[in-house]
Amino acid sequence: MDVATGLWPPNLRDLTIGRLKKPISEWGPQKFPTSLVDLTLDGGTEEATNWSELSHLHLPSSLTRLRIRSFDNLETVSEGLQHLTSLQHLEIRSCPKIKDLPETHIGEELYITRLMELHHYTFLRLPYFENLQGKISFKGLDKVRNATEAREACLSQKRLSELEVEWSDVSDASQNDTTENDVLDALKPYNECLKRLGVVNYPGLEFPKWVGDPSFRHLARVSIRGCKKCTSLPPLGQLQSLKELSIEDMGDVKVVGSEFSGTGFAFPSLEVLSFSRMQGWEVWSTNGTITTGVIKDAMFPHLKELHIIDCPNLFEISLKALPSLRDLSIRECCDGVLRSLVHAAPSVTKLEIRKISGLTNEVWRGVILDLMAVEELKVKCCDEIRYLWESKEAEASSKVLVNLSKLILDNCKNLVSLGEKDEEEYNYGSNLLTSLRWLHIWHCENFKHLSCPNNIETLGLYYCNSITSVSFFSRGGGQKLRSVTIWDCKKLLLLKEELGEGGEKNRFLINSKSMPMLEYVWISDHPNVASIFEFGGNFIHLTTLIIQNCKSTGESLFADIQLQSLTSLTTLIIQDCPSMDVAAGLWPPNLRKLSTGRLKKPISEWGPQKFPTSLVDLTLYGETEAATNWSQLSHLHLPSSLTDLWIHSFDNMETVSEGLQHLTSLQHLRITECPKIKDLPEMLLPSLLSLDISDCPNLKELPVTLLHSLLRLEISGCPDLEERCSRGGSYWPQISHIPCIEINNESQT
Repeated sequence: MDVATGLWPPNLRDLTIGRLKKPISEWGPQKFPTSLVDLTLDGGTEEATNWSELSHLHLPSSLTRLRIRSFDNLETVSEGLQHLTSLQHLEIRSCPKIKDLPETHIGEELYITRLMELHHYTFLRLPYFENLQGKISFKGLDKVRNATEAREACLSQKRLSELEVEWSDVSDASQNDTTENDVLDALKPYNECLKRLGVVNYPGLEFPKWVGDPSFRHLARVSIRGCKKCTSLPPLGQLQSLKELSIEDMGDVKVVGSEFSGTGFAFPSLEVLSFSRMQGWEVWSTNGTITTGVIKDAMFPHLKELHIIDCPNLFEISLKALPSLRDLSIRECCDGVLRSLVHAAPSVTKLEIRKISGLTNEVWRGVILDLMAVEELKVKCCDEIRYLWESKEAEASSKVLVNLSKLILDNCKNLVSLGEKDEEEYNYGSNLLTSLRWLHIWHCENFKHLSCPNNIETLGLYYCNSITSVSFFSRGGGQKLRSVTIWDCKKLLLLKEELGEGGEKNRFLINSKSMPMLEYVWISDHPNVASIFEFGGNFIHLTTLIIQNCKSTGESLFADIQLQSLTSLTTLIIQDCPSMDVAAGLWPPNLRKLSTGRLKKPISEWGPQKFPTSLVDLTLYGETEAATNWSQLSHLHLPSSLTDLWIHSFDNMETVSEGLQHLTSLQHLRITECPKIKDLPEMLLPSLLSLDISDCPNLKELPVTLLHSLLRLEISGCPDLEERCSRGGSYWPQISHIPCIEINNESQT
């Protein structure tokens, strides 16, 4: 694709351009409008070594933001930018050979990254940025030779609000630990303005004293990552305004203690704390205490979120109390971390645990007693747990998980049921979950029976190959269910309903009598939908019904009158069910979206259809459909109300030139994976706004009548059409007015 001849839209404000047919240095003179304020230039293999070689761009003085990216050979930008008097933000990214900065004034933000051949001259230029404030980012600091070079940046005189410094993550034997410490020390910023600090891959053994100095009174966010040689953390606990702290990938740190917190009232404002990938971390020690309900010399008095991720050797935590903690996430740690933290944080309302080694049923029994306030619980990849609670807890206390409203169980391979006795005595212990409203179970391959509390509103079962039945705590359970999703639970057949006095009755899993409030049902990959879904009742609240990939459904799930009774249904998706028959022509009266096809009968063999006038979005899946001409599908009687039509995977369809002309409201037409199709509708579709053609290799022409009103055109997998619709192609003069054109997912506009 070639660049424009130099003239650009007169009101253009934002432009990103580069990596085109010609390199930027070979473009002709450009005349950018004075409205342009934001420009990104992407060089790629651009040969220019000096910015003066790009003077033909005539960058307008109106620019406030300039990004110079991926100029592989550019060495200097010292000249050619002086006239940009309005420039507020300058970003230089991935320019590996650049050695200096321009002599110009930047108002707010300078972002410099990947200066692989960083020279002291670059730092020497920074004094010219006398108004520099906001953010400055340096990457490739391992190329700085000594502290004197770093000191030339004069960062202590810049009123920076954000500073990020990064060294290469590749270890270099020539690196001197003392030198690196001195370099970081020399980059100390002005302390009165700094609000955010990031240190990445710092190769020194310890941090200079300014990192964590309480004189940085406004420092609110700190991130330290990949500083693998450091054996201790800086004293960040004395930063009075620190609200967010992230420590990541510091494998040599074994103990986090007083050197981290400092003395006295530590982390007084911290709200979010994250430790991740601390492979060598073993001990987290503190001295905070609470006396008569008053926090005294405590750590983290306002901590709301704590994330401990991939710290497998952490075994000792002496935190006494986390009174404000609400959100706790522990992943890939040992059970001692979980036990210590839930005991120290009785007010946690959201808990996520994943891959907790040593988390046996016995350990979990102790943990669960500390989860009195938990409202959301996610348990993932904890393979040693068989039950969420055992019979002793069910008998001893009715307060376990009393506030739990949302529960997610995922990939717990040995989990059999929620309660120990649920497996044999249905509903035993389900009264422990009286507040539960939302339950999803994923990939629990040995989960056999689900006993639900009566108040459940959303239920999802996904890829649980052993589950056979669902029951509720008492007769009438399920009355509040609004959403049911079942994916690939092939053995699930029954709803076991208690009748009192130990009796029970088996019902269809999904039925309107037990679940009258249902609004949403999605069933996928079940061998016999008709065995779990009773359509005889009246689901008066059902708005969405999706049945997909049910390959062996034995008979039609519903008759005409039953579909018509679904007066609230607005979305219906029934596809890839080769044994299921389509309804005989009558559809829900208020249906707005329908996706169907790949059923027992091909679409060409359906009887006459009577779609409601409310239908606006229709997707038809054809696959082995025999029809070669769209007129063979005239019995569908597509309603003129359609605004979206997707014709997908009609293997033998050759023409759609007739049969769509009455769709005067159609705005979006999509035709995909129709390998034999040769033409599109010739007639005018006056409301058409977008056209998407994909994987139709025999399609070579676009009717001109379809193009006038388009705002978006997408073409892929159509070789001839792609060539003709690209810039310079034969169709370009007829489509160049379209604001958004994508050819093979690449923008042409």
